[in-house]
Amino acid sequence: MFFNYLKTALRSLLRHRFFSAINIFGLSVAMALSMVIIMLVADQMMYDRYNTKRDRIYRINSIPIGNKGESFSETGTTTLPLKQDLSENFTGVEKSVRIIRGFGNMWMEIEQNVNIPVAGYFADPEILDVFEYELEQGNPATALVEPFSVVLTKKAAKKLFRQENPLGETFKVGTEGPYKVTGILKETTNKSHIVFDAIASLSTVKSLESQNVREKGLDNGTTTQRVGFMFCWKKIKRKKILNLS
Repeated sequence: MFFNYLKTALRSLLRHRFFSAINIFGLSVAMALSMVIIMLVADQMMYDRYNTKRDRIYRINSIPIGNKGESFSETGTTTLPLKQDLSENFTGVEKSVRIIRGFGNMWMEIEQNVNIPVAGYFADPEILDVFEYELEQGNPATALVEPFSVVLTKKAAKKLFRQENPLGETFKVGTEGPYKVTGILKETTNKSHIVFDAIASLSTVKSLESQNVREKGLDNGTTTQRVGFMFCWKKIKRKKILNLS
């Protein structure tokens, strides 16, 4: 019986070649697009899945208010002084991490006139613990404490220094520095929405501001062009976190 159905189907296809070709082509395209969409969704779902603390990490968003009291669109940024306010006034917030974009400006100078493209962020020392970035070399407790300290990915370290142990090596970013390598991250296939080659200590920004190399903004409560995350205790309810203001 199965072969009879098969013969009937083949005869129908041959009898209506044009319409059959259109139907088969349409089905093929639909199946291919469906597979692509499934793969894209699956890939997006893999981001930050490696982090065992992911269900307790919240990005802080802001709604800027104008001089006349008008509200603007919500943004995924915050002010840097909020870190102290969170630690002093909100129970349940165990740690907070501030991130500033733009470290390196894409180029790092390891020798005179030798520039290599590397990009990253300035961040608090807690970033290594909250986002579970493991160091292959260096001490995670101190790697991002001192000004002009930098943690590199293994790939970036090889690109810059081409040696097994680059700890203690230095480089400049334009006229800034010298920066000192204090940690090397382990190679990993984990997907993260925070992509970087290097992380410099946030205390570097304060030092650069005191030297008038960078515009003062670290203690500015009105500048919101920074990214902030908070890491909360297990027992605190999600609803309470979302209502923080």
